Amino acid sequence: HWGVYRCPLRWTFGVECPACGMTRAAAALLRFDFIGAFRFNPLVYVVCAYAAICAYGWLFRPRLLRSKRLWAVFIALFLCFWAVRIALFFLGQYPAFLEPNARFPVIFRKLFLLIKM
Repeated sequence: HWGVYRCPLRWTFGVECPACGMTRAAAALLRFDFIGAFRFNPLVYVVCAYAAICAYGWLFRPRLLRSKRLWAVFIALFLCFWAVRIALFFLGQYPAFLEPNARFPVIFRKLFLLIKM
């Protein structure tokens, strides 16, 4: 369908990116479904906190917005969450799924079949 968005990381590697589920989590927050938002993507609360910090910085402390430390913490949280999400997925504890038509899994399956022959 035209207009269907596909996560580039999920479509390439087959596993969910750190932001997968963020739109659904934000929609759940707008409905005041806090538990549902957490289930879709717990990082939605980090994004809300970061938005509040940025709003505060924009209004009262413009130097805060240029803080490399603030960005580093935000990026580190996303990367750690992604590492945990992938580890839990491969341990069979995360209810996500591997995108079977993603580019890398397809290539690896074809290579494995060639090697096996």
